[in-house]
Amino acid sequence: MKRFLSVLTFLGGLAVAAGAQANLVGVDFGSTPNPTPQNWTASDGSSSLTNLQDDTGRTTSVGLSFSSRPSFFNAIALSSSVPSYTYDLSNISNNIYSFGGSLTMTLSGLTPGQSYPVYVFGLRGGSSYTQNISLIGSNTVTYTQAASANELTINDQVGTNSSNLSAYAKTVTADSSGNIQVVISGGYYLAGLAIDVPAYTVGGSVTGLASGQSVVLLNNAGNSTTVNSNTSFTFSTAINSGSSYAVTVGTQPTGQTCTVTNGSGTASANVTTVAVSCTTNTYTVGGTVTGLAAGQTLTLLNNAGNSTTLNANGSFTFTNAVNHGSAYAVTVGTQPTGQTCTVTNGTGTASANVSNVTVTCNDNPVQPIPTLGEWAMIFMASLMAMFGIRRMRSSK
Repeated sequence: MKRFLSVLTFLGGLAVAAGAQANLVGVDFGSTPNPTPQNWTASDGSSSLTNLQDDTGRTTSVGLSFSSRPSFFNAIALSSSVPSYTYDLSNISNNIYSFGGSLTMTLSGLTPGQSYPVYVFGLRGGSSYTQNISLIGSNTVTYTQAASANELTINDQVGTNSSNLSAYAKTVTADSSGNIQVVISGGYYLAGLAIDVPAYTVGGSVTGLASGQSVVLLNNAGNSTTVNSNTSFTFSTAINSGSSYAVTVGTQPTGQTCTVTNGSGTASANVTTVAVSCTTNTYTVGGTVTGLAAGQTLTLLNNAGNSTTLNANGSFTFTNAVNHGSAYAVTVGTQPTGQTCTVTNGTGTASANVSNVTVTCNDNPVQPIPTLGEWAMIFMASLMAMFGIRRMRSSK
């Protein structure tokens, strides 16, 4: 008989948290290999199972172990006793069995204190059967399965194809170790076991994202989602109840830096409180001054303001940063006495810290002082000019 562990979408009246997703994870009891419903695991009960998948292919934390190795046999369930479900369950057939023996199966990897719908499937080919079952967690549910040959039982009822699988659930709360035991005594004929393990979505909101920009977010280093505006977001892949989540920024928007708060935790309900806040990057503007004479001062401006006064050669940085994509223009506000300073690489658009502005100062030219001989020549020329003027006047 096939082995069946399932995580089922929990429909009306079952104890899955509101808003949670749940899907059937299947372990179909019987010989292997064996055809199974979608994404279920076939097993003959010879070894423990871990990280079982649900029928969507999502890996869960649920495991299943056996107290002893059972025998297995062929059995085909009457189609009229197979309940309906999102996916076809008609491959629930074959069984593990023991005449008069007992078996304890332990469902592990559950969230302590979480209530789960559990389904035990009975099936025997050729003969009727009766078996006593206890579901043991923080609470205990006990019942008897009884059916005719080839009838599929789900918990304490014979199945019918006119009912949904959810109608047969028994709700059990996982113990402090995150386990639920399934104990069968007085002989057993089992087609499978099912547990409804909820999954929760992870999301939140983005604020401060600039128009035309996008930010890529990751959950647990994968399952990326791209957000193009200030809005709410939800990752496409739900996570298991009790599993951790960690939201990070995969790709920052151009010219902005986004930070995540409330981004990590353990899911016990849908997560909607992740906050992604984006701010525009700002950059400093500066460079170096060379050639400034000792004792002199130089005043520089950026964008006609934010002045900075320098008293020595070396590096400088304006106190006010500029936004990503904004222009900067460095000019000389006040020249040093007796010098002229010029600016190179002084203008541009900031996309990173600017440190290549160069200010070069040079001494202003000085008029030379005439020598004594030159003064004598100037004096003589002046005298000759004066005598010449007088002669011109006297000749008149």
